[in-house]
Amino acid sequence: MKIKIALLISLSLNTALFAQTKKIDPAQLKPFIPKGYTILERGQGDFNQDGYTDVILILASNKEEKDGQAARPLLILLGKADGSLSLYGRNDNVVLCKECGGVMGDPLQEIVVKGHYFSVEHYGGSIDRWSQVVTFKYDLLT
Repeated sequence: MKIKIALLISLSLNTALFAQTKKIDPAQLKPFIPKGYTILERGQGDFNQDGYTDVILILASNKEEKDGQAARPLLILLGKADGSLSLYGRNDNVVLCKECGGVMGDPLQEIVVKGHYFSVEHYGGSIDRWSQVVTFKYDLLT
C-alpha cells in the first residue's frame, strides 16, 4: 500500500513538472504582441499551478534605439486546456527602460519563474551599483 501511494505521488509530481516544461510555439505569442513591439525577454512555467504552461513576456518598442526611455510592457499569458493562451495581465511600469541602468547600460537581467512566483531582475549603476528584483505571486485562492 505504501508503494502505491508513493508511486501516485511520484506520478503526480512528474505530471506537474512536465506541464511546466512544455514549449510554447512562438506563433502562439504573435497575437499578443502590439504593432511596433518585439519580444525582449520570455519566461515560462506553470505559476498558477493548473497544469498548463504560462508565459511572461517583456516587450521592447521598435523605437527603443532612438528613445531609450520607452516603456517596456510586461505581459502575463495563462495557458488553457486546449493549448492556447489568454492575456491575464499587463504592466507597463515594472520593467525599467533601456537607459535606466546608468553607466552599466540596459538594467534588465532576466525573468525568473519558480512555482507560483515570477520575478523581474534588474542591475545597474556606475560607482554605486544597485539591483532590483520585483517578485509577483499568483494567488491560488482567487
